[in-house]
Amino acid sequence: MDEQQLEQMYSFFTDEGYNVGDMENFRTALSDDNRRKQMYDFFTSEGYNVGNFDNFVYRAPRPVVETRQPLTADWQTPPVR
Repeated sequence: MDEQQLEQMYSFFTDEGYNVGDMENFRTALSDDNRRKQMYDFFTSEGYNVGNFDNFVYRAPRPVVETRQPLTADWQTPPVR
């Protein structure tokens, strides 16, 4: 799931009265296979449809890597005055 889906799920379960910790704890739990399995089993046993286990996971977005264009032969140093 992406960040928006994670936030929606967090809000839903906290509004339902479940103590899932703070947002960072919830994010970490859904990134850890053991904790994720425990949460998945718990919420499905409570009757919630949280989809299949393979999709019940938080995947952090990949950091954006800045790419720079190499200098070309037509690049020139400004004249020194």
